[in-house]
Amino acid sequence: MNNRDFKGIWIPKNIWLSTELSALEKVLLAEIESLDGGEGCIATNQYFAGFLGVSKSWVSKLISGLEKKKFITLELVYKKGKKEIDKRIIRRTPIELEDNTLYDNSDIPIAPECSDITEEEDNINNNNIYNNNSIYNKVNREDKLNNINIYNNGLQKIVDFYEQNINLLSPTIYEEIKTYLDDGLEAELIIRALKEAVDRNFKNWKYAKGILDNCVANKIKTLHDFEIEQENFKNKKKNNTKKIANTKDYKEVKADMSEKEYAERLRKEKLRQQREGAW
Repeated sequence: MNNRDFKGIWIPKNIWLSTELSALEKVLLAEIESLDGGEGCIATNQYFAGFLGVSKSWVSKLISGLEKKKFITLELVYKKGKKEIDKRIIRRTPIELEDNTLYDNSDIPIAPECSDITEEEDNINNNNIYNNNSIYNKVNREDKLNNINIYNNGLQKIVDFYEQNINLLSPTIYEEIKTYLDDGLEAELIIRALKEAVDRNFKNWKYAKGILDNCVANKIKTLHDFEIEQENFKNKKKNNTKKIANTKDYKEVKADMSEKEYAERLRKEKLRQQREGAW
């Protein structure tokens, strides 16, 4: 990183003194700008994680936060003629300065492409582990190459399922999906959550996200563990239903209701359970 040929960065006062941004967000914004050659920054979360010294999942959260706060915009670029995502472009939102002029990064020295890429690094580049300036995280590249390929393949499967069954994937949801992957959730588990949403006719990311948040809260990271938890939940619900059905109050309530009223009550209860998620 020290061989980047630029004199430094300039941080606008509006950003440097912003109480809306954390110190880490300010540094990330500065690095995004230093890597923007005029056509946007396409650095990977893996690169930013190495640069900032944090996890990839934390980088995903930072980028999502900056996008929601409107300090950056995100764009997903697909490979020509395919539905496969080629790259993510991050652009800094122009800032209005105190003299009412708009600031962008056109007057700031930027980092040019590095020319000292080794043969090993070039081979890794062929496996889609690079950013827009050919600068990427160099920590444990050889040991992590296989895991990165699995990660990328899993991510693409999730994107394919989402766009085929729910809707066109937005950059914000794309970042949130990557956060779950970076937190260690299997791609198959994320796809299962999306499938649950589709099967229950809740074709939106919010429903699937609720299931995944439950998984994180219960430390469930694999599809196998998810299915075991679902089975345990169903068995527990059956046992509770049997206990309730044998109580005096339950029998009296059912006796006071018509068959139609009772069926309607069961229908509403079923809908309530569906909205709460998989368990």
